Amino acid sequence: MRGSGLPGRSERPAAISFHIGDPGDLVKRAHDAGILWIQQVFDLDQARIAVRRGVDVIIAQGGEAGGNGGSVASMVIVPAVMGDIGIAPRHAPLLTTLRPGEIRVQTPTGEEQFFYVSGGALEIQPHLVTVLADTALRAHDLDEAAAQAAKQRAEEALRNRGTAVEVAEAQAELARAAAQIRAIEKLRKIKQ
Repeated sequence: MRGSGLPGRSERPAAISFHIGDPGDLVKRAHDAGILWIQQVFDLDQARIAVRRGVDVIIAQGGEAGGNGGSVASMVIVPAVMGDIGIAPRHAPLLTTLRPGEIRVQTPTGEEQFFYVSGGALEIQPHLVTVLADTALRAHDLDEAAAQAAKQRAEEALRNRGTAVEVAEAQAELARAAAQIRAIEKLRKIKQ
């Protein structure tokens, strides 16, 4: 990792992007050189390997990972900051931010899939919806006990009225926990 290889450029790259597979000790070597590691994965097993290796950014590319799986939705409903947005095929291009909440994906057969996101960014193209989030989980993978505990911790932090930063962090944590609990409750009602 001596340089970029470009004439007249000797500084290191800020990040390395690696496509699919186990990066082995390359992540540690990159980190030792002060370089971030970006890893693309196709499934949950590859994502777990990437996490164990210390990857900085994971990009989901497979159907199981929620990436480019080739499936078509008849409608996607997302929790945008200014209100929920319904996205049908051939929707006009749009960039917006997401609040913590639930994403619903409706298939042409009428099946609905539910996901939780911690907030993030949304890009809509006529035939593609991309969600970038720090946390995205299938609703059935949410841990209700952990969400309730996070909610209680955030409420306690708000009662303690710490610094402005601590209050803002507690409010954000409370919003994430409440969104997880709402997603769990909604999924429970659908299953009944």
